[in-house]
Amino acid sequence: MLFLEDGDVVELDRAGARITDLEGNPVVRKPRSVTWTAAQAEKAGYPHFMLKEIYEQPHAVTDTLRGRLLPDSHDAVLDDQEVTPLPAAWSSLPADLLSRRLGWQVLGREHRPHSL
Repeated sequence: MLFLEDGDVVELDRAGARITDLEGNPVVRKPRSVTWTAAQAEKAGYPHFMLKEIYEQPHAVTDTLRGRLLPDSHDAVLDDQEVTPLPAAWSSLPADLLSRRLGWQVLGREHRPHSL
């Protein structure tokens, strides 16, 4: 398995994969062996997907808001949209409902969830 890094671009064809950086310069990534199955990888060690999604919610919200919150000024940098989209999946309904309420109370704007 090849693990890509930020800025890697992959071109796939019948001959294989070619990795370059954003400027088109070749990049070499060392293949690594993995010992887990596809099902284990998708569940990330959790016994079922629902538990995995519950524990991943704080990270998903953090990643969505990364670079947009300004803790020193208690403000946020958002696009000039009337509605702020936030990603959501079926089991993230509680997080969505909380973020909807916070969106209005803290930011004074609506957001609408969309499926990933």
